[in-house]
Amino acid sequence: MSIIFVSAFDILDKRAPGTPEQFRELHEAVFSIRHRVKQHMDTGIQPREIIPVRGLLRAAEVAEDVVGNIVGQLAA
Repeated sequence: MSIIFVSAFDILDKRAPGTPEQFRELHEAVFSIRHRVKQHMDTGIQPREIIPVRGLLRAAEVAEDVVGNIVGQLAA
């Protein structure tokens, strides 16, 4: 779980990379994190794990929205 935690917050803190391909790679990484966190929630995690996982899910959603908007602007 610590790998997902670090990855989600690295993405939130990361400054915009330089190329459209780097934006797409970043967006794919965020989607992957969000998917893995949801899988953990769906498999029945322990109650003490719910708070950090929900926090990570929200962080991933925010990052996905931000990066998705940037990718959309680049594609337009």
